[in-house]
Amino acid sequence: MVTQFQLYRKQQAQAGVKKTPGVKRTKAETLVNNFGATQMKIAALDLQAFSTEDRDMITETLTSLKNSLEETLAGATNPSNIARLLKRKGSMNMNSQIELNQERLRLRDKFGKALPSLMKAEQVVLDEVYKDGALPAKIKRLMAMCVALGVGCTNCILGQTTAAIDKGATKEEILEALSVLLAIRGTTGMAESLRVIKLLEEKGMV
Repeated sequence: MVTQFQLYRKQQAQAGVKKTPGVKRTKAETLVNNFGATQMKIAALDLQAFSTEDRDMITETLTSLKNSLEETLAGATNPSNIARLLKRKGSMNMNSQIELNQERLRLRDKFGKALPSLMKAEQVVLDEVYKDGALPAKIKRLMAMCVALGVGCTNCILGQTTAAIDKGATKEEILEALSVLLAIRGTTGMAESLRVIKLLEEKGMV
């Protein structure tokens, strides 16, 4: 199988474009070559075992990655573009948290339809746990958000942060809850907390 890197070099050679030496260009080529290796790994899978939605997601992800890497590689031929490209790609490194949460809700609904009795029983537990009591529901959601961050559960982080906001949690309250997490988890807690910051940013709260 021809990797994306080999295909790129062939296209560049046909176009008469010579390789421009430099560390950044080498790094970009390495990324594209790694992408080619990923292509081969996926080719070795039995994609028929995946659902149509999963196959579409794999195809869309690979196409997006391919376009992103090729843009980086093309821009790296001009040294003046390197810093701008890296800065922009750094900001794109994390997917939209709102979109991820919407996908979480969509899949949760599918799960509920597939296992309705189980989901109904689970919802009874959740309603009981997160209702106002000695602790307000908002505080319980902030606590759950920190637990989710501690174990690194992306779906839980998005669900609990969104629920806390829906219950009236402010930016200041969320950040203070994060500070407690950082006191316990240190830098790993900070790394996970960036997902919450991104969600707050997308919601216009920071």
